[in-house]
Amino acid sequence: PYVYFAFCPLMLPSGDHPNPTVKAQRWPRWLNRLSWVINEWIWCRILIGTLNRARASRGLKPLRRIWNNLISARPIVACDPALAPAPSDWPGPPLDQPGAMFALERAPLSPEVSGFLDRGPPPVYLGFGSMSDRDPRATTARLLEAVRRTGVRAVVSRGWAGLDADQAPDGVLFIGPEPHGKLFPRCAAVVHHGGAGTTHAAARAGVPQVVMPHLLDQFYWAHRVALAGVGPGAVRRHTADPEPLAHAIRACVEDRGLQDRARALGARIAGDGADRAAQLLERVAAGERSARS
Repeated sequence: PYVYFAFCPLMLPSGDHPNPTVKAQRWPRWLNRLSWVINEWIWCRILIGTLNRARASRGLKPLRRIWNNLISARPIVACDPALAPAPSDWPGPPLDQPGAMFALERAPLSPEVSGFLDRGPPPVYLGFGSMSDRDPRATTARLLEAVRRTGVRAVVSRGWAGLDADQAPDGVLFIGPEPHGKLFPRCAAVVHHGGAGTTHAAARAGVPQVVMPHLLDQFYWAHRVALAGVGPGAVRRHTADPEPLAHAIRACVEDRGLQDRARALGARIAGDGADRAAQLLERVAAGERSARS
């Protein structure tokens, strides 16, 4: 038995959105559907022969299509419907959407971060998680200049991008891994790359967020954040101009309506979906056992 967990609805073919390689998120439905036809054609051109030779060696029937087999017959949509509902045109039984699954965070904030938070007003968090960077010094300089222009305190996560400076300016702290569930509620805003986990963590914290998407589903999450009214819209990741980011941070820390909507969304995020997802998997396993017996 195989169940695919879609941490983003963008992985499921639909007229609601294009395939994951498309950055634009405001196409008409017919063009979104066409993008999925092209997506399937490309995957088949690249992989169908290799997959079917491997399947034949194991006595399995050949595949005619790839994507639908990868995501299984009835995938689980493991994100929160308050932020990203399941596709409205899924062909089949309604999809299960147990909500976002959050990592269990037993460790406290580090003493360094805790002390920094206690010494002043809530800072803005900036970090790109597992995204790498070809020029981390230039990126760090851009982020710090945006922070300087807005006059906020900031915590900057080094992450896989290696963001750092020889000397941190006053009111800025460079940090390593910290539990987002404990850090984000104490921040004024969260600036991030748009990963599904970080987007949900910021939403659950009830704080405004600025998404700087790098690739794939991150553009979808930037769009959903803007639609929810909890962020000022995506900011281009690769540009030397710090003003668009500074403008977005100002909106997060000054716009009361945006802050109110972020708090309201945080109250709607339905806890941790991991328990509900586990129950769904147990039902699938029980069905398989019944079918075999």
